[in-house]
Amino acid sequence: MAYLALLLSSFLAATLLPGGSEIAVVAMLKSGNDPLAILIVATCGNYLGALTNYGLGRLARSRTVGRAERPAEPGRVAAAARRLYSKLGPVSLAFSWVPLIGDPLTLVAGLAGMGVRTFSVWVIAGKAARYWVLIQAFGS
Repeated sequence: MAYLALLLSSFLAATLLPGGSEIAVVAMLKSGNDPLAILIVATCGNYLGALTNYGLGRLARSRTVGRAERPAEPGRVAAAARRLYSKLGPVSLAFSWVPLIGDPLTLVAGLAGMGVRTFSVWVIAGKAARYWVLIQAFGS
């Protein structure tokens, strides 16, 4: 049951909804759960949340590409994500775990029409690295 809660927490933390999964990861570590299992479950949940944002971006793209009207002007955070994405390209997705800017980055990747394989490689690498560092810092 704890791993299901971690999966849900890490999923929601990666969507455009506010929230974080760090407390759940640390609590599971302190409860003696397997660090590798925590890494895998948290990374999977966080990736699936990012994939949800990406899918929303792809959906928005499919509804606006080729139309005369322009999509709504992005907010400040989304605009910052677009600037970072335009500078770094797919590599920027390794930072999709960064609070505030990470979630919009995954949405922007979908809006930009990035391939799902490229998206997945960078997002999974960044999110796994983040959880690995967290586990190393707080694990026993």
